[in-house]
Amino acid sequence: MRSREERRGWVSFLPEPSSVMVDALGLVLEAPEFLTGQGHPDAPVRVTVPVIQPGIRTDRLLVALDEVGGITLVGCPNEKDPSSAVLIAGDVLSLSGRLWRMPVEEFLALIEQSLGKGVAEAIHERAMPDWSDEKLLSGIAASLAAGRFPVVLLAAASDHSAREAFEYLNGFRLSVRLVGVAVYTCSGIEIAVPVQLGAEVPTVPRPAAVESSRPDVSVKTSTGTFRPTQAQSGVARPAPARSGPAAHPTPAQPTERQPEPTEKPTPVREPAGPVPAPGSKPGVMAGKRPPPKR
Repeated sequence: MRSREERRGWVSFLPEPSSVMVDALGLVLEAPEFLTGQGHPDAPVRVTVPVIQPGIRTDRLLVALDEVGGITLVGCPNEKDPSSAVLIAGDVLSLSGRLWRMPVEEFLALIEQSLGKGVAEAIHERAMPDWSDEKLLSGIAASLAAGRFPVVLLAAASDHSAREAFEYLNGFRLSVRLVGVAVYTCSGIEIAVPVQLGAEVPTVPRPAAVESSRPDVSVKTSTGTFRPTQAQSGVARPAPARSGPAAHPTPAQPTERQPEPTEKPTPVREPAGPVPAPGSKPGVMAGKRPPPKR
């Protein structure tokens, strides 16, 4: 919230939607609390700094830190530059890998380089009077050790490049949110409210692998691997064991003989010529034998 006018006394406050354009990057740098609940919902965000590191190609990628050490990566694409969201998406993946298991001292040095002061001092200036840095360092260490930092993309609803970057990062199973900025005005006061444009996609757990007791009867062929079904392979699953004590043993039932498959008779080819009678030789006329010569 910010005031454009100076007034005294009580006034009615009935905010209405406004078409005022707000620079998301300047908003979260000046008021980090705008990001509260978008990344880590545990505590208010108190510090946001741009990332200054070799290999980071954009200056619109920020690191946000809340009161208990929760780390969130924040991208603010420039809608007028279609390549801005693409660069941010690539730098988010690169920075996530660099921050994972980074020593706490090195992370504090990275943040304080942009702050120009200590992290605890910067948070204390914006936090409630009873805030203590007792859980800050342990929270930062836990966030760095876990990795997979939440990602927030602040963009307009009409920014198609930002939505493509949001869908791209969701493919890496990261917790990504696409957030817009809605502005309301009343009596010279402007209120910026976060609007959800796209929430993170829940990941579907992979099914656990189940070991089968059935033997592998796959057959490799020239066209691939053939795995017959239970009916084709002839391997039957064992019957489930019956629970409870048996009073008398069940007599064995006689095994029925399976009918043997009948083979089809082989067709007999008929000779082309006449069939000789019994007792005749090929080439000799059939009939009575001639009497022996004396």
